Amino acid sequence: MNKIFRYLAILATTATALADTAGFAVFRSLAESEKGNLTFSPAGLENLLRSLRSYSSGETRKILNKISLSKPNTHSAMKVRQADAIFAAHNITLNPGFGDVHTVNFGKPVTAAASINSWCNKQTEGMIPTIVQPSDLDANTAFVSANAIYLHEKWLCPFNTETTRDAVFTCANGEKKMVPMMQEENKFHVMREEDWIAVALPYDTKGNNGTPGYFIGILPGSSMDARTFAANFTQEKYNAIRKALRANDPVKVRVCLPRFSVKTPVMELRPALEKLGLSPLFQQADFSRLVKSAPKPLYLSRVIQKCCVDVDEQGTKAAAVTAAVARFKGLPRSVYFNRPFIWIIGELQGNSAPWFMGLYEQP
Repeated sequence: MNKIFRYLAILATTATALADTAGFAVFRSLAESEKGNLTFSPAGLENLLRSLRSYSSGETRKILNKISLSKPNTHSAMKVRQADAIFAAHNITLNPGFGDVHTVNFGKPVTAAASINSWCNKQTEGMIPTIVQPSDLDANTAFVSANAIYLHEKWLCPFNTETTRDAVFTCANGEKKMVPMMQEENKFHVMREEDWIAVALPYDTKGNNGTPGYFIGILPGSSMDARTFAANFTQEKYNAIRKALRANDPVKVRVCLPRFSVKTPVMELRPALEKLGLSPLFQQADFSRLVKSAPKPLYLSRVIQKCCVDVDEQGTKAAAVTAAVARFKGLPRSVYFNRPFIWIIGELQGNSAPWFMGLYEQP
């Protein structure tokens, strides 16, 4: 009997893993690895992965097909603006039919970076003015695929600026800080379970076609900190919280929410994607559906994302840019030691110990 229960438990765990999507899996990895406040766009990442899948053939396509993605949200009443673009090297030929294509000379990285960043700045209304630096690009760059998302929504029940007061916020490390705390008492969907309390604050999407949009705030129970909760947050858990909130009619509740603004630096998503099984694509990738001819085979070198969110008494503004950098396989034309590196003094032959070795982490 115990064997049966263990078998059923394995099946349940496997089913949950298969049902989970790339967006939630990467969010959990970032919650474990990133420090401080975290802003991430699951939709931005999944949109980019869909693009890469449409570019791919052969074994690369098989690998990308194994990644679980959510259904694209085409029924939201929120006016979310999305855009995709390809910045292709001037020495490759692309197949037709791939939308917004920009030809750039990556041998001139300053100009190429300016072109990509100008597009990001425009698509996000200035919230994300840059996603790449000239040092990220060189003559071995084949293409950069980018996705941008921009959202600007007003609350259905705005917070009264006159009731915003400085109040204590207890940080993760126990430090107490004063923050501008917004306050609103109204009818909202709210629910409490053993390990969480959640409230759904509606955006003013009345009159728009599609399903209403919400800001869902989740406060973990006293037995679990927010970082641990986030590191274990699955698609299944998200759906359960949404279902619980929908099950109850709105009730009058007083909500106190900090006015906040979070801007993340560029986040490297490669480690999280490698955990999902995409490691082979960072060695060699077949993007022949997109690239008709190229001087050398390709591989993904980076998948990155940058996000920004502003929440105030009037509503929410948020933007994200997610990008994949594809490069030609071959020897680098430059090596730029502009980040921590390991150094060794020794010989290239033999098995003797290095004379010296070290890690240079900061000037």
